[in-house]
Amino acid sequence: MDLISVIRRDLRHNQIAVLFEGPIKNRSFSQWSMGFNRRSQEELAMIEGYAPYLDLGDDPKAIQSYSSVAIKLLAAFRELSDKKSSSIDG
Repeated sequence: MDLISVIRRDLRHNQIAVLFEGPIKNRSFSQWSMGFNRRSQEELAMIEGYAPYLDLGDDPKAIQSYSSVAIKLLAAFRELSDKKSSSIDG
């Protein structure tokens, strides 16, 4: 079974979107690994670059108020998706 199938079957993951699929010569982040450590809201607020993205809901102005590059990228994906949806709808 390939990795994406394993991830999709894991109930901890939802709304998965594959952004790229294809062969690779080498791993881009060969030394990277994942982990999880639960933090309080106070501890999270002290982390440089942290933004409570999941707490923002669908308010694009609130999303844009954060300077994180990742959040700006997600907002751009959302904007493109909204434009694509509106062009299909009408």
